[in-house]
Amino acid sequence: MEAASLSKLRVLPQVGITTYWGAVVEPEKLTVRDIHSNKRTRIQAKQGPGTDSWFRYDQSDFDTCINRVLKALPSAETWVNQNLR
Repeated sequence: MEAASLSKLRVLPQVGITTYWGAVVEPEKLTVRDIHSNKRTRIQAKQGPGTDSWFRYDQSDFDTCINRVLKALPSAETWVNQNLR
């Protein structure tokens, strides 16, 4: 079993979206899969692409990783307040 894991917290637009092919997805039916991966904002352990920017449970002990995630959460809250409220 893979030790690394991807954690997701989703905050979706309250107005729904229109996909690139023109389909309207109402907010109550919207899922994270309806939003292109390039348009999703992620909290990362460090800037950059690939697995090096992930929070990795397999490269340090679990508590250290969780503490890094918790320290990064305020940046997610700031983004939500600036972009979705």
